[in-house]
Amino acid sequence: MVFPPSLEGRSVLDVGAYYGYTCFEAEARGAARVQGIELDPHRFRRAMLYKEAKDSEVEFLNMSAVEYQFVEPFDYLLFLNLLHHIRQPFSLLERALPIVQERLVIEYPKKPIKRKRRVEMPIKRILEYCGKFFKETKTMASPCKSGGRPRILAIFSQKNRV
Repeated sequence: MVFPPSLEGRSVLDVGAYYGYTCFEAEARGAARVQGIELDPHRFRRAMLYKEAKDSEVEFLNMSAVEYQFVEPFDYLLFLNLLHHIRQPFSLLERALPIVQERLVIEYPKKPIKRKRRVEMPIKRILEYCGKFFKETKTMASPCKSGGRPRILAIFSQKNRV
C-alpha cells in the first residue's frame, strides 16, 4: 500500500526505520537510494545486521528525527508509527515537508495513546497541515498493527508547487 510495484530510480527516506523492513522493501522495488533513520541503538544494530545479511545498499543513520537535517530531496518520505512519539510534530513537519518530491506517508494510531511522556498527537491538525502541501490525500486502514492497536495510513501525493 505504501509503495507502488516499482520504485525504479526513486529515493526513499524512512524516518523511524525500526529494523529497516520498509527500507529493504523499497530497495527490492528498485529504489535508487534508500535511507533509514533510527534512534534506538538496539533497533539500529538489528537493521545493520539485516543489511549485512541481505548485502543491501540501504543507508542507516543512528539519530533522532529531530536531529536529522532535512536538506536533500527525497521522492518518498515515510513517518510510520512515529509522529505521536515526537513532542513537537509540527516543528518536525515544517522542516521535513519541503524535501518531499512525490509522496508523504504517515502512519498513526487509530485511537490516541495516552502515556506519561508522550503528547497526544493532534492528528486532525497534522492531516490538515500536510494537506496544504499536497493535492491528493488518501487515508485507509494500515495492514500493520503495533501492540495490537489498529493503525491508519495517510498518503499525501501530487505536491503543490509554490
